[in-house]
Amino acid sequence: MRLTTLIRYGVYAALLSGDKAKAYALFEQAHVLGQPHMWAHLRSHIAFLRWAVRYRDGGEIVGQLLRIVAVGLFTWLWMPRGNTGGTTIGAFQSAPIPPELRRWAA
Repeated sequence: MRLTTLIRYGVYAALLSGDKAKAYALFEQAHVLGQPHMWAHLRSHIAFLRWAVRYRDGGEIVGQLLRIVAVGLFTWLWMPRGNTGGTTIGAFQSAPIPPELRRWAA
């Protein structure tokens, strides 16, 4: 089973259990790993959007809608590597890839 699939299962398990913070952290990991791949990158932002709607986080909803549009425009050209994908970091800000993900990061 691929790591992104495992993370996705963990995210949805965290969401179903009501563990808001754990689900968000796992979405961030999925974003870092999926970022170099257009469809995985897009799916990570859609997942973030679903999280934001579920928890009625208006700022995250707006941020994810903008990022979903940006995925189509910028993934092919440039992306800030290591960016975690949520609104806790600027959309164009790079970040170090966490040590536990470096092994799988493309």
